[in-house]
Amino acid sequence: MSLFSSTTTVTFADNNTARQLFMAGKYQEALAEYNKLIASNPVVTNYLGLAMTYNKLNYNIHAINALQEAIRIDPSNVEALVLLVQTYMSMHNFAAAKEIIEPLYEAHKENVNIVALYMNFLIGIGDYKTGQGLIDFLLENSSHAGILNNAGLIEIELGNMSKALEYFRRGFRTIISKPLPPAAPKQQEFMDPEIGKRGLLAIKKVLDELGVPFLLVAGTILGIYRDGDLLPHDKDVDLGLPWNVPRAELIHTVCKYNFACNYTEEDIAGEKGQWNISIVHVPTGTTIDFFFLKPESDKIVLGIHKNGKTLYGRQSNTGRMQIDYAGTTFWTFGKLDSYLGELYGEGWRTPQANYNTLILSETVDDPDGVGIALCYNHCLGALCESYYKKGHGYAMQLLSVIDDPLLQEVKDYLEANLHEKWYPPIPLRAERRSIKEFGIQD
Repeated sequence: MSLFSSTTTVTFADNNTARQLFMAGKYQEALAEYNKLIASNPVVTNYLGLAMTYNKLNYNIHAINALQEAIRIDPSNVEALVLLVQTYMSMHNFAAAKEIIEPLYEAHKENVNIVALYMNFLIGIGDYKTGQGLIDFLLENSSHAGILNNAGLIEIELGNMSKALEYFRRGFRTIISKPLPPAAPKQQEFMDPEIGKRGLLAIKKVLDELGVPFLLVAGTILGIYRDGDLLPHDKDVDLGLPWNVPRAELIHTVCKYNFACNYTEEDIAGEKGQWNISIVHVPTGTTIDFFFLKPESDKIVLGIHKNGKTLYGRQSNTGRMQIDYAGTTFWTFGKLDSYLGELYGEGWRTPQANYNTLILSETVDDPDGVGIALCYNHCLGALCESYYKKGHGYAMQLLSVIDDPLLQEVKDYLEANLHEKWYPPIPLRAERRSIKEFGIQD
């Protein structure tokens, strides 16, 4: 799921052909119709429709131009300002988004949609403490599951796993208490392998120029080694970097080469940045996760840190080897069959679109439930976006490792209300954690 859960909508004024084409997903045809409309009737509503169509086609610069024209016509038009903020955030241009969203929020502190958008912005720049201060107002005025999901994500980042799970579970109850909206398209929009390849080659070029060694790890090397390409259902590129790399210097330098990072300076310099830092290749939108690999006896340790709570992954140190991909050579772990079997289990040679290493891998040590909380976030997020098969899959993953009757209710509700070919069942582990472990009695 995208970081920015949809809680803000834009309306159409007229039931015209352009709108009908847009609603049918025929965006190229809608684009032509909106341009015809604007030629004869250059009003704000038509520019908004044009901008939304450009966004669907990933023509962000054109969308910005259309929105700026709408704002020129009506400088106080909230819908145009909201869309412009969302477009800038989708481009990871948070500086431009900030110039609009902060005064917009100050002028509309009682508008739930604007406050929710401001929360999304704060998540995007890593200001979770300020975002936490918005939660009470939003939940007093809305029961939107997307807001609850973002509230839970903020609590994860602040290290409050129990509170995060409370919000996610409230979101599940909201989902199953109402009729399901129409399902999203069958195939979720994950990372396009060809676009991901461009992002990978771009970061390789920069790291090679800087003399920073790295390994292809986790899902990235799984896809390349097993299938010959990046996984079509993946969301990011995973790289392992040496533990002794100076983090701040690395990130500041990389961001001069068309990459962006939303981690705060404190996060980069603190324990969170010691383990994992995510960057985005702006031209392609490819997320690249840097995992800093810490030697520990005969193991290599990587981690995900959330304000005092850390998930650890411990793999055997199998050395390193080279592998050819995309016309060049990369380094990765040695003895790849052994490495992948350890990380993904004996069935790693068979593609599994419903396998989350954060909770299913035997190499993970997660005493604080960071991986479990993140999987709840992914599950609720998929349901908020109407990706029901993916949400059902996350529910099964979670049920295999944690006893939570509400997750069973979610699974049963989806199966009762949808005719879908679900992912294969996941066996329950002999020893599962209990939701009561996190202070939740329900």
